[in-house]
Amino acid sequence: ALLRESAQFAALAGELSACDELLARFETLLDTFQGDLAGLSSDIKRLQDESVSRSRALDNRRAVRTQLHKATQQLQLPPKLRKRLAHAPINERYVRHLERFNERLAYLYTAQATAAKSGE
Repeated sequence: ALLRESAQFAALAGELSACDELLARFETLLDTFQGDLAGLSSDIKRLQDESVSRSRALDNRRAVRTQLHKATQQLQLPPKLRKRLAHAPINERYVRHLERFNERLAYLYTAQATAAKSGE
């Protein structure tokens, strides 16, 4: 009886040893997977940071483009206004055209003075 039970204990010990080996391999796989996840996590964080940075840069470019568009519109003298200043009869409408022209000149002088101050 003892011999038969010792054989069962030996078989059980072998099975436990095989389970330990299997669990050790599984633990190694899990450690590797955890390391991979940590690497992915840092990649995701880096990509999020890069996305925020690019989004901020895009917003800044859009703001600059809007400001440049406004400035360009102020600096341009529309063809109709040029034509009216050159060829229209001098009357009340002509004075309004001159006022519009004067507004654009004032903007230009203000922009030029601002640029000169920032360049100092």
